[in-house]
Amino acid sequence: MRIGNASNSEGRDHLSFLIAQAAGGEDAAFSELYALTHRKMRKTAYSVCARGADVEDILQDAYLKIWRNSPHFDPERSSPISWMSVIVRNTAIDAGRLKTLVTTDLDHAMQVAEPVRETYLEVRGVTD
Repeated sequence: MRIGNASNSEGRDHLSFLIAQAAGGEDAAFSELYALTHRKMRKTAYSVCARGADVEDILQDAYLKIWRNSPHFDPERSSPISWMSVIVRNTAIDAGRLKTLVTTDLDHAMQVAEPVRETYLEVRGVTD
């Protein structure tokens, strides 16, 4: 079955069915869902990711979220592809944020903390 062919409604219904089966723990249904959607989801991830991002890791995280959240999918609220695309997009955005977070070496952090205490004590007029 191709996604986006003449029987678009049938495709949506089938994907919704697969998500429902995956929610019930059916590994084969999730495998089929992956086989039918991974190309489109990869394109979604590439459209959001910065150059050089590891799209395969992002997709793995996203499909894990899809699996875990499959019981919450409501075909009355959105199409399966839209729901999955939002999960992939948000996972890619989160991955980009993690790479841009500023982190500090613990040794450096320990050196910074001590002068603050001394300055506080000096302002209060406390001497050792």
